[in-house]
Amino acid sequence: MVPPEGHETEPPEGHETEPLNLISEHEQKEEVVDNCQTVFKAWVEATGKHPSRTRLDDKRRRIIQKALETYPVEDVLDAVVGWKYEPFYKGENDRGRPFNDLGLLLRDSEHIERFRDMGRFGATALPSGNGSNNKHDPNVKFDEDGNKMRFASGTGWMRVP
Repeated sequence: MVPPEGHETEPPEGHETEPLNLISEHEQKEEVVDNCQTVFKAWVEATGKHPSRTRLDDKRRRIIQKALETYPVEDVLDAVVGWKYEPFYKGENDRGRPFNDLGLLLRDSEHIERFRDMGRFGATALPSGNGSNNKHDPNVKFDEDGNKMRFASGTGWMRVP
């Protein structure tokens, strides 16, 4: 079969040259920029930083974009506010200061997922099916053998004697 040549390759008059079901590269870039700004604004509000004095610089933009490459915007939004549900990250720690830097909250998958889940389930309860038998303390659950487990910041789930 011989490929068409000349006018045979041009679309008929009145027809679009690009498929209608594809998002253009320009639209994709605009969406990423909008999502970066949305995540940044949510983080600024959650941390109580001054909106006009806190900047979305290149470093912060890269951190957010990297997270958005792997996770939907809803997960990233929950992650940047989830720190508020853990006393240690709120500032109830030996240093007396909060740990809510954007680079920490979105550092890697482990951090994104931890803070996302805190943001979604807060201090009330963890999602069903995770083995938790204590709805008042999201940092307590029971493993398959019935052993009590407690979540410790920085080390994850640990068995309680």
